[in-house]
This record gives sequence, structure tokens and C-alpha cells, in this order.
Amino acid sequence: MKGTYHPEILKILKGTEFSEIWTKENLEQKKSSNTFLQKANKHFQKADENRLEALASMLNLIFISKDISQLKNLQTNYPELINFDLMKKAFKKRKDLIDFVEFGLNVFSMNVKKTIPFDKFPEQAKKAFPLLPSKYRTEEVCFEWIKGKKNVSISSFNKIPKKVQKKLCRDNKEFRDILLSVLMNQHKYDVNSTLLNDLFYESLYNDQSDWEDESKILFYLEIMLEHAESELIPGFNDYPSMIKKSAKVQQAILPSLRYMVEDLLGTYCDCSYDESQVKEEMKDLLDKHSDFFSSINIEFFKSLDREDMSDFFVLIQVHEYYELDYYTPLQLAFFQKQTKKIPDFRYIRPTILVCEQSC
Repeated sequence: MKGTYHPEILKILKGTEFSEIWTKENLEQKKSSNTFLQKANKHFQKADENRLEALASMLNLIFISKDISQLKNLQTNYPELINFDLMKKAFKKRKDLIDFVEFGLNVFSMNVKKTIPFDKFPEQAKKAFPLLPSKYRTEEVCFEWIKGKKNVSISSFNKIPKKVQKKLCRDNKEFRDILLSVLMNQHKYDVNSTLLNDLFYESLYNDQSDWEDESKILFYLEIMLEHAESELIPGFNDYPSMIKKSAKVQQAILPSLRYMVEDLLGTYCDCSYDESQVKEEMKDLLDKHSDFFSSINIEFFKSLDREDMSDFFVLIQVHEYYELDYYTPLQLAFFQKQTKKIPDFRYIRPTILVCEQSC
């Protein structure tokens, strides 16, 4: 019945079986009832058609007058009737239809936008990208929108769905170049470190050529350190081979390694300290950065200032105390020679927090 009769009739006769309108004793009444039911249905349908024609005419009138406020009013009063089908009824020519879609994009509700097949209007989709329903903000549309902008800012990237953004960071070099350029032109305290880290991760394991540029790696490491997010950086072992040989990059990652080590030690106090567990966790942490110790040479030490040397000193202490083996005895002798330039150099038990109250 629902597919046969107008919704208004179903609403009026709600809870009534059509067979109950007549009785077995009155077959003539049954016939008459059917006739009136069909008439009512026809009139309701005609009224709908007339209303749609009227609304289509109103869309034309609003478009001619360029009165956007009236379009808002029309949506408010007839939310269930304003859709792409009505627009097609109002504007028979494709150009007029496209012009009206562009005219109303800023005020169309999301429900109205969802009825518009933007995949059939690629130019409009590109122009209206931030206003599109999420299903139309595809990788291709996102990239074309970013590439077509004269002034790209970081806020532009915030309008891209996160899943799409990650895919673009992984698969689209030109997109990565644009994003990194925008990030590198910001003040370091304004940089979105989460966005930068996503970019680094998604591309590092897919196309390392992006990060064979020393300046890009140095920027990344500086931002992650400044934003106190050193624990998020990938292991040094995963960096491009030529970058791992850079004394500047080795120096840049050094403070982060120290902070990660001290953060790990800082999770224990003297009454909860379990040396075997700490050693295991320390090894898990530094395993990812083992190439750091095997790649450093005299140029690395020449680049260090006193604070950097102190950072390296902490790492050596930790290695010695927990008997880790990321370097050969010959390398260790070389490290010791360099770190002994620090007054009162000696290997000591790494600092463990003093518990202020009993655990």
C-alpha cells in the first residue's frame, strides 16, 4: 500500500486496514470507496506536482534576483523538498544548473549538498572543495584544490579529511612538497607537529628520497624536540643511508635520544626500580637507534658544543651501566676519549627518581 498511495492518505488512514472501509454486505460501497480513494490519491499527487512546480519557479526567481537570503528561507520552510531534482526541474540548461549550484553552495545545507552529484561536476567540486560532503573530498579533488590555490596556508590542509591527507602524504610527492614548504615557512612554535610527524612517517617508509635533503630532516627533528614530542620520532635506523652519515643530523637527534632515555628512567622511582625490566625497555628503545652509534665519527664530535657533549655523555653512561652492545670495544675507546674532555668524567649509575612517598 505504501508504494501505491500518497503519504498523506496513509497518514489520514493510519492504523486502518483498507478492507475495513467497507463491509461484505455492501459491495457497492466497496466500489465507491475505491473510486474516492483513487481520486484522493490523484489530487494529492497533483498537489505535490503543483507545489514542486511552484518551488522550481521560486528557485528561478531567487537566482535572477541574486537574493541569497530568500534561498535560506526556502530551505528552512521546505527542507525535505529542496534538492538536486528540484534544481534540475528549475534549470533545464546545464550551464544554468551549474551556475545555480555555484550560487547556492555557501548556503545549501549539508542534506541538500548530499543530493548533488559533484562527481559529475568536477570543476565545481574543485572550487567548492571545503564545502563538499566528505564522500566527494577524494584524493584527486583534494590535491587539485590545493594545487590550484594561489595562497596555500596551513588552514587549507586542515580542511582535508585525515584519511585522505595521510594517503596523499604517502603517495603524492607534489602534495608532500607543498605541505612541507608551508610548514617550513611557519614559525617553529606555530608548526603543527602532528601534521609534520604524519607527513614524515607516511613518506619515510614509502619514498625516502624526500628526506635525503638534510635541511628537511633537521627541520623535522628540531620541531619534534621543540614541541616535546621526541618519543614520536622514528628510529634513526630507518633514515636514508646518506642522512645517517650527516654530523648535523646526528647532532640534531642527540637531545631527543637523551630525553627519551631520561623519560624512560623517569617512569621508575627508587622503590619500584627493577633493573632487569629497565634494561629490557632501554634495549627496546635504543634498538631502533643503534645505527646512530655505529655511524658517528670525529666530525660528529667536532660539531658538538658542551651541552651536546653532555647529552652524549648520558647515553654512554646508560650503555655502560646496562651493558648494551651497539658499538665495538674500539668504538667505545674512541667515545671515551672524546667524552673525557668533560671535567670529572666517570661512568655512574643512571639517575633514578627518589620516591617521595612509599609505593
